[in-house]
Amino acid sequence: MEQGAIQPKQYEQISLQCWNTQNLLGAWIISDQKRLNSGRQNQEPTDQGSASE
Repeated sequence: MEQGAIQPKQYEQISLQCWNTQNLLGAWIISDQKRLNSGRQNQEPTDQGSASE
């Protein structure tokens, strides 16, 4: 047995955890984007009518 080598079962677990992490991060990003976009839609514009030219 080679010292320091990743065993097939360990590689499988590492791959599964990487996949899970990527999916969770992707879902988190989508969730944040939806939350931020809905917050922007609910905000009233504060600069309307105050533009000076």
